Amino acid sequence: MATEESVGSKKQKLSNSSNHHNSNNCCCNHRKSENDHNCINCVCNYRHYNNHQLQTPSALRDNKMIISVDMCFFCFDVLYCHLHQYEAPKTPNFPNESLHFEDGDDYLDWEIGVHGIRIEFYTEKGTKRTATYLPEVAPEQGWDRVQTIDSLLRKGGFKGAISTEIRKSIRLTRYQSEKITVSYQEYKDNWRNRRC
Repeated sequence: MATEESVGSKKQKLSNSSNHHNSNNCCCNHRKSENDHNCINCVCNYRHYNNHQLQTPSALRDNKMIISVDMCFFCFDVLYCHLHQYEAPKTPNFPNESLHFEDGDDYLDWEIGVHGIRIEFYTEKGTKRTATYLPEVAPEQGWDRVQTIDSLLRKGGFKGAISTEIRKSIRLTRYQSEKITVSYQEYKDNWRNRRC
């Protein structure tokens, strides 16, 4: 069990590391040892990325976010730094590409296997909630559109009886996405190339 002193010492090391090398391009830095002031770091070259605060379908559409290979590498870096007690990487500027967000006319205005859906609704207590499924979820589960909507309502916290009126009251946004995978070898090569 870690003592309060050892935890404080670890925090101080990370703090010292952060203060020593405070570059905007360094997304992960850590001192090699107590007496070594050089950083192990990775330099990220990411393009401009819009605000993360996506609240409305029009905002989603305007931001045109999509997961990219760079975002996959960033997610790996977060885990890598955590496992090795490095300072967590700073959120980089991810590419800004289109996901084709569109407001649906109703809860059935989307295609299974083509569109991901995001719904906004009010719970039986009047609380506004949202929930989303990626395009592959419905076909993987063998759901039709109504079953998918009902599952999303439950996922979002709706506990009341689900009726056609409830389904008609939701606001649906449909979108298309691309699944990107990165092999472990690609990740290792990319990590090696990005370190100083």
